[in-house]
Amino acid sequence: MRYILFLFLFLGCKEEFIVPYNCIDEDKIVPYSERVCTMDVNYVCGCNGYLYINQCYAAADGNTSWTVATVETNCKQ
Repeated sequence: MRYILFLFLFLGCKEEFIVPYNCIDEDKIVPYSERVCTMDVNYVCGCNGYLYINQCYAAADGNTSWTVATVETNCKQ
């Protein structure tokens, strides 16, 4: 049992992502029911490590910055 727990904890560390300081501005988060974003596909990685379909969705989640991405991009680096 100890070995399984150790293996789980060891493998779990690889997925850790630390969101940078001042990445999310909670005052700019827009509830899903009130978002007005187009469905244009211009993928971006938000500073929180998530992939968004475009800048509007990243901004609506409160991200203060983002970078251009593709579907294959691993945003959480």
